[in-house]
Amino acid sequence: MRNLVVGAVLAGILAGSGCGLAFYRGPSGMEGALEKQLDCELNRDFGLKLGFLMAPLASSIVRKTADTEDEAFLRELHLKKVGVAVFHVENQGSEVRRLDPAKLGLSGWNTLARVKQDGEQLLVMSKPEKAGGIRNVVLVSYDGDEVVLVRIKGDLDKLVQAAAEAAAREGKSS
Repeated sequence: MRNLVVGAVLAGILAGSGCGLAFYRGPSGMEGALEKQLDCELNRDFGLKLGFLMAPLASSIVRKTADTEDEAFLRELHLKKVGVAVFHVENQGSEVRRLDPAKLGLSGWNTLARVKQDGEQLLVMSKPEKAGGIRNVVLVSYDGDEVVLVRIKGDLDKLVQAAAEAAAREGKSS
């Protein structure tokens, strides 16, 4: 009986933390919004979500292993949740379409960076916090063959600033 209780508690903690959830599909409604916007079908190849236990553990490992050659923001990385979903694009029309952040179903989100280079597109969006700062970011990458969604929650001000600076250096930002 004791093993059953311990197993149930452990399963509840792991499920609640999002540990190993291999079924992540991105923010609610975004997959359908992308299919409509890009006029295609998205088939998920990969999905993973790290919840409130595993994401802080992963970010602490990154902080501990950062050395003098690493970017400064890695040493201050504090994540609460991370989700990644990779989709293969199928049955799309002949033209690669431009991502429109207003049609992604993310009401109240701001576009921090929008980069288009060599047929690839990247959107970096954040949801403003009442207390200030950036705590919730979504990245959408699209190259005509694949869509990648990344959602990060945590203390992200420096991470987003570094990503925006890198995007401005690498490509045309609009």
